[in-house]
Amino acid sequence: MKRALAGYGIFILLFLPLPVHAGASLDTVQANVNKVLDVLRDPALKADSAKEIRRKARIIYDRMFDDVELSRRTLARTGTR
Repeated sequence: MKRALAGYGIFILLFLPLPVHAGASLDTVQANVNKVLDVLRDPALKADSAKEIRRKARIIYDRMFDDVELSRRTLARTGTR
């Protein structure tokens, strides 16, 4: 009986997990990371101050993340909603 349960458990662990494709989420993150890298690599901005680079990076960050929602999810208790 124990052998049958062990065999069944191994079967479940090996054959039930399905591959998942990240898709649109991964594409969104990669696009935004590339935008930040473009800002950092821009030769015209190297002559400018670091404030301008931070300002442009902050614009990209603000478009990508919702600070209020991040705070809610970070501070929320488990199991409440």
